[in-house]
Amino acid sequence: MSVVGFDLGNESCIVAVARQRGIDVVLNDESKRETPAVISFGEKQRFIGTAGAASSTMNPKNSTFTVHHDGEDLQRM
Repeated sequence: MSVVGFDLGNESCIVAVARQRGIDVVLNDESKRETPAVISFGEKQRFIGTAGAASSTMNPKNSTFTVHHDGEDLQRM
């Protein structure tokens, strides 16, 4: 049996899979362990992770990059 775990931080997130032989961190499209926790919405597409971080500088009003998850309301910056 395998278990997938998500570490959703304020600035980045990590996904790992726990199996009998140990824990493997899943690499993103850029072969990195951490992915920026950013989503940016364009007119017809959405940009997630590194692409979202790059897009957020030009489109900050349609980008979400800080979400409080400790019982507070979702906060958009």
